[in-house]
Amino acid sequence: MKEIVVFTAKDIGFNLVSFLISEFPQDNYTIIVCDPDKDYLVKKFLRDGIVAESISRDVIERFKNFEDNSIDWLLNLWGGHIFDELLLSKFKKL
Repeated sequence: MKEIVVFTAKDIGFNLVSFLISEFPQDNYTIIVCDPDKDYLVKKFLRDGIVAESISRDVIERFKNFEDNSIDWLLNLWGGHIFDELLLSKFKKL
């Protein structure tokens, strides 16, 4: 089982994440929804039984507190967020 953090936005991001989870349901996903329409998409994910949260400074800071290379994958599926080196250092694969 992989630990995967996904930053996503817009309906295309929703569709990509939904497909990813349907193809690899054994993995553990943390879904972070970016602007635009992040609140709408969080609700849409929840309707499909997928836990997601809106991007915020607190969410980003939470990941920065993890140990280096402690999370398997970072995926940016239409998310549009620019990641700094500290945050990127927490992931084994980008």
